[in-house]
Amino acid sequence: MRGAAQRAARPQDELTADDLVRQSKAARVRQLMGEGLSLSEIAREAGLSEAEARELMDRARAV
Repeated sequence: MRGAAQRAARPQDELTADDLVRQSKAARVRQLMGEGLSLSEIAREAGLSEAEARELMDRARAV
């Protein structure tokens, strides 16, 4: 079992280190989006590639 199926099978209180890192990156991207930064600025500030930043920005907008 991998990815979303694996996370769905695991209780929420048992987050892995990878889950926590993903949540932290997503929270940082949302914060920077709220400050009105551009994609390249968000990527640079969050230490992400522009592709990673774009993916997290798209997810944040979808919620």
